Amino acid sequence: MSHQELRLPMPWGHIAAKAWGSPNDRCVLAVHGILDNAGSFDRLIPLLPSSYYFICIDLPGHGLSSHFPKGMPLEYLNYILAIRKVLDYLNWERCIYIGHSLGGNLGTMFTSIYPERVTKLICLDAVIARPISDDVIISYIRSKHDNAINIEEKTDAARLYTIEEIIYILMNSRYNALNRPAAEALSKRSITKVGDRYSFTRDPRLKLGILPIFNYEQHSAILKHVHIPILVVFAETTVTAKHHKEMERLNTHAMVNLKHNHVVVQGNHDVHNNHPERVAPHITEFLTTLKSNL
Repeated sequence: MSHQELRLPMPWGHIAAKAWGSPNDRCVLAVHGILDNAGSFDRLIPLLPSSYYFICIDLPGHGLSSHFPKGMPLEYLNYILAIRKVLDYLNWERCIYIGHSLGGNLGTMFTSIYPERVTKLICLDAVIARPISDDVIISYIRSKHDNAINIEEKTDAARLYTIEEIIYILMNSRYNALNRPAAEALSKRSITKVGDRYSFTRDPRLKLGILPIFNYEQHSAILKHVHIPILVVFAETTVTAKHHKEMERLNTHAMVNLKHNHVVVQGNHDVHNNHPERVAPHITEFLTTLKSNL
């Protein structure tokens, strides 16, 4: 499958994207995890059915997309609105949604708020964002503001690296290691050349994380609005490390009675990029055999 680079105009700049397939086919939006980019799906998309039109976006502040305006902390619901603006610009009334990590959490929330826009939801090692309990919400908000201000006050020039240093950082300086092909797929949209070296293009505010300010009960109430087929692909190391907490949250948050499936594949949180051949068959089966109710 060949791909095409897209540049979608937005009020704050643009969202960059990669399109795979024909726009005459069924529409699929793919959204990556935090600090990643559309390259996260470069190795997976060619293994999926060619009868779908895949658009993989760089979220704001990631990859080749514009950053959200400076001076404010990043807010979760702004990313939900960005996804809506992407669908509106593409004139997609509805689509199939694939999301990894943050992208999966955003997909679940987006589907809750705009259930008419998504026909099927595929979450890769993600279900919902972590709830913020009432007893820590004030300290959480204050810390976000403090950290955002601290980042703004740093005036040092972006650190420069060789391409091998970039690959090493992408492979090793994260909680879940990437293999080299996976790191190379991300690197193409992660950096800009400065002289004979490279700097990362991602928004430094992303290092503070992006979580919705909802408690457990609010998450539950919101997720009750999801009534479409859902596939959740869990990584084996995630399930083991978290003692099935993701599965517990999936069931507890009112989704146990919905039309959903879940599978566990061998690998870590980035298994869709490290070993896409382990994930692709499950997505293919879900896309081609399970009908939506829309």
